[in-house]
Amino acid sequence: MAKQNRESLIITKKAQSLQQSRLCQLDWFSNVSDELVMAPTCASLRRSVRGGFTLIEAAVTTSIVGIGFLAVMELFTACTRQTVVADHTTTALMLTGQIEEMLTLLPMDDPTVGSQLSFGPEEATLAEYDDVDDFAGIDGGGMSFNPPIDCRRQPITSLGSYTQKIKVIRVLPDALGVSVGGYSGACRVEMVILYSPVAGEEPAEVYRQSFVRFDE
Repeated sequence: MAKQNRESLIITKKAQSLQQSRLCQLDWFSNVSDELVMAPTCASLRRSVRGGFTLIEAAVTTSIVGIGFLAVMELFTACTRQTVVADHTTTALMLTGQIEEMLTLLPMDDPTVGSQLSFGPEEATLAEYDDVDDFAGIDGGGMSFNPPIDCRRQPITSLGSYTQKIKVIRVLPDALGVSVGGYSGACRVEMVILYSPVAGEEPAEVYRQSFVRFDE
């Protein structure tokens, strides 16, 4: 009987010890689970640390933006320059067209004395010029108009920065590039348009054009 009581007591103690061990394991797993839930992951730590751009990323971004800005500014400058050139060319075409229209309406020979005997202006004023060779100038060096004139010989005051230069040259009818001193029956009219944005500065050539007139 005493032996059975001892065995029962031993079994009871072992059961109690095993139960306590299981309780301790459950507590340990519970604590570990809580720690895993509360502990931040590596990715979240990296995200929290990298809340903005790094210095290298900021430098690269600044370089890209700067290069793009310079390219846009160069493009803007080139477009502005091309616009100015196109504006000057358009104005020059209009001014040469005015001269050509004015001279097309005039005979090549002077109605009174004829160009065979005289080359250059026989009249005293621009309004009295009545043939093409009058615009050759007194010494044959041509004429300049600033402000430029229109086909009615009226000054275009709004284009005072432009200058028209006209030169009438006698040439051979069958060799228009060869100039001659006497009467040849043909002349080449050269027109040059100059532009000076500031009064007093040396004007720059904007456009050049020529046409030929034959004696009828």
